[in-house]
Amino acid sequence: KVIHNAVDFDKFKYDENTRRKIRAELNIGENELVIGNIARFTNQKNHKFLIDIFYEIYKQNKNAKLLLVGTGINEQSIKDKVEELNLDKNVIFAGFKTNANEYLNAMDVFVFPSKFEGLGLALIEAQANGIMCFTSKGVVPIEAKVSEQIEYVSLSDSSKIWADKIINSSIDRVKTYLDIKKSGYDINDTAKELEEFYLKGEK
Repeated sequence: KVIHNAVDFDKFKYDENTRRKIRAELNIGENELVIGNIARFTNQKNHKFLIDIFYEIYKQNKNAKLLLVGTGINEQSIKDKVEELNLDKNVIFAGFKTNANEYLNAMDVFVFPSKFEGLGLALIEAQANGIMCFTSKGVVPIEAKVSEQIEYVSLSDSSKIWADKIINSSIDRVKTYLDIKKSGYDINDTAKELEEFYLKGEK
């Protein structure tokens, strides 16, 4: 029996007021493009390549921001790389957040270039927020695609190719509740399914 690791859609759905609040806290302008990522700073999550991607975006848009939520063993090395590329003013290290879901609202594009993933739950959560996502082709399972708000790009492609795809993508939010529900990732549905599974077992 397979029960999906579902998400609370109400928790992750887009909220304009939260967007304004988080952006104000981070001193991000209303019209500034924000590329986002929520992940541990480990080799698996490939932050080094993410910085390369953002550097290419920055070359085309000096007002762009990269918002990184999370902590981890590679955090300092990534900060060093950001400093070497003179991106200090454009990369925001938000640290560990218990309300990471709220930070999705402040982002315009979610980029997740992992080297390997079991599923990539963060991508499910980002799609629930309606944000456009870019992730690793042939690495992140196709099961993570629960809406049209995700594009798979090969890690063998250059950071410039990734950047161009991101810059040319739509930053309009899309309502994805029906997609999440249809794919079996609505926590209300999976909770009922799990309850029924155990109740049948008791009989």
